[in-house]
Amino acid sequence: GWGGVGGGETAIEESEDFKKALEHIELVQKLSKDENLSLTDEDLVVVRCGIEASCSVSMGVVGFVGGRITDGSFYQPGGGHERFAGSFVRLLEHCALTHAPQRQPILALMHKVWEVSVKLGAEDPQEKDLAGELALGVTLLLFEIGNTVIAVLRQLQRWASTMTGNQPIVAVIGVLSTSAPPYSSKFVRGILAVLGALPSLEVLQLQTDCKHLIAAFLQHVQGKEAQLNLLPEHEKSLGDLRLLSWT
Repeated sequence: GWGGVGGGETAIEESEDFKKALEHIELVQKLSKDENLSLTDEDLVVVRCGIEASCSVSMGVVGFVGGRITDGSFYQPGGGHERFAGSFVRLLEHCALTHAPQRQPILALMHKVWEVSVKLGAEDPQEKDLAGELALGVTLLLFEIGNTVIAVLRQLQRWASTMTGNQPIVAVIGVLSTSAPPYSSKFVRGILAVLGALPSLEVLQLQTDCKHLIAAFLQHVQGKEAQLNLLPEHEKSLGDLRLLSWT
């Protein structure tokens, strides 16, 4: 079910737009279980209207989508990823933009997706990449929206040791490209913690934009170490970065 609607939303509940939104949410549920159907742009627009109209609908969307994207079969051939991943991500994005209290639950949901990704990696690297890409993309979107910046950095630090392929590059670019100095001490420590947890920093040198962003980050930190209250692990990460060329 999608949960009840509070008394304060009675007028909305009775409106035709709200009823239509609920109908389309039920359609989303039905479509995702039928491999021969897919979501239309109209379906997405109406469900987004439902999200805007009611926090209860938004919570229901997060709950339903979460149930699908944390099921490993979703990433298997014919499992639904190809048809629904993009639509599901856009719905989660709209929930996060419209209802700030849902950003932390969505972030926690992405950690569950990442855990699914890691498990899939033992059997099928391609399925692992699909789940990892979804989790990383939504998490970086939450970072860009704001209000969960430090929580996102902590999550990326937890994931860093299991990142593969270009995931470290995507994570670093996603964070640094949407941030601008002056950086807070918490932000600097968070970035250094993420970088220090990566299996290798060398992979970050393979992408030009990534190199430029790290070079700019190091330039900003230069001479401010005493003000940043760095712990030994942060200092080690900073030292390791400075041993490599980012030009």
